[in-house]
Amino acid sequence: MRCIAFANLKGGCGKTTVCFNLVLGVLERRKPQNGKKYVYIEFDMGAGGGTVLWNPFFPLNSAPTLKDYLAGKAGLEDVIFLCDRYDEYGYFAFIPGGKIGPEDFGVLNSSHEAIDKLDALISFLEKKCELAFVDCPGEAGFSGLKDYYFFLLIADEVILVADPRIDSVKALDNLIDIALLYEIRVPFLVLNKFNVRSRRHREIMDYAVKKLGLRELGAKIVTIHADKKVEESWSLMPPEPTFYFDRKTSFSRDILRLADLVLGKPVKGRLKPSQKIGLLWKEVRKKLRVKWRKNRTREKYFDLDLDFGEIEGKYEVQ
Repeated sequence: MRCIAFANLKGGCGKTTVCFNLVLGVLERRKPQNGKKYVYIEFDMGAGGGTVLWNPFFPLNSAPTLKDYLAGKAGLEDVIFLCDRYDEYGYFAFIPGGKIGPEDFGVLNSSHEAIDKLDALISFLEKKCELAFVDCPGEAGFSGLKDYYFFLLIADEVILVADPRIDSVKALDNLIDIALLYEIRVPFLVLNKFNVRSRRHREIMDYAVKKLGLRELGAKIVTIHADKKVEESWSLMPPEPTFYFDRKTSFSRDILRLADLVLGKPVKGRLKPSQKIGLLWKEVRKKLRVKWRKNRTREKYFDLDLDFGEIEGKYEVQ
């Protein structure tokens, strides 16, 4: 199974819109083979945009979700759903993120349990799914950047999504560092809501290439042009995926172009989440000269509350 994460810490850039519609674009180009399915994993918990596009009538308040699985309140098979809203929806499974509140922010505090659950998630899906699309948190996750140290553990590659705003591009910088740390490929930066006639937008594209080091990463910029049909499809009651709302729009054509690029980039081999966290610990030891001297040094480098001593004992790098 190939697992593609869509990432930006800044909300409002269209990450969920691009991720969900890309699933439909990939289905247009190629259906899953050998009785398997594609799967959409909604790690953007609290926002729920993917759930609305998939099934606006899904009972988020009562049904088990990914949040419940990570909290140990639901089994893995309980949080995987199918929907018949459109015929094509039968080709992919959906794992809803669920609603989160202040009482849920400690779900990731137990580092080894969260990593074990991600290991189990990938092992289970690999038997049943061909391609996974992971909608990572924007501004509606558990704890900002810390979420990505966990959720990118399951990814084979990361597609960065931004819109033509400086703060949207800057929010990708730390995510690239995590991807490099976990040896995850970064094939594309999707620049959403792009207007080729806007000088400002072209300047921000150049800024992204230099600021993020896209040439050094070997990443390409893929533009998705600003399209009023996207807002129209979201404003419907219930909202519809733009790709099905109007397939003749520039947005739908750009999604198909991105689908062709994604399907043309196979990934060979993968590391398990527990192996990737081993890479993180290896980097920690290198940066801090093996020994923890002061807590403030640890916090200054990571700004996290992870129990790295616990991780070291369980996930040693071979």
